[in-house]
Parts: sequence; C-alpha cells; structure tokens
Amino acid sequence: MESYKAWFNGFYAQTSANGETRHYVHDPIVHVNGDRAEIIAYLYIINASTGGFLGFARIHEKLKRTSAGWKFTYRSVASDQDLSKPTS
Repeated sequence: MESYKAWFNGFYAQTSANGETRHYVHDPIVHVNGDRAEIIAYLYIINASTGGFLGFARIHEKLKRTSAGWKFTYRSVASDQDLSKPTS
C-alpha cells in the first residue's frame, strides 16, 4: 500500500504539472444477481492538455440494492502497468 501511495503522489504531482488528467471508464461487464451486482471495467487516464495516454487500471466494484438505490459495498482500482516505471 505504501508503494502505491508513493506512486500515486508522484503521478498526481506530475499530471498536475503537465495539464491535469481526464479519466474514462471503458468496457464495463455488469453481472446482476437479484439485489447484488458486480462490475469489472477498465480505466484509461488521459492528459487533458495534450490528449496523451498516461496509464490504465482495472476497476472491480460490488453493489447492493437498497431502498435508497444501488450502493457500493466494494471498490478496487488496480493498476495494469508496472508502477516502478515513470509515466509519460
């Protein structure tokens, strides 16, 4: 967890200095089973100034239907790339 925090802080500083980012969720796969749902999707991170690709991750979410609507019970965002390499 500490290595991810360090990577994220560096990534945030770098992207902020280079024009901010935009995040796009693609290819969601949704499985609904009664009052439970599970979603797998991919996150693409783009430089907002240049349109350049910065990174990607896999999203895994679980939801439960409540009287107030669907609520998250679990969320994971795991990088699909080598975090030891610098982003560009």
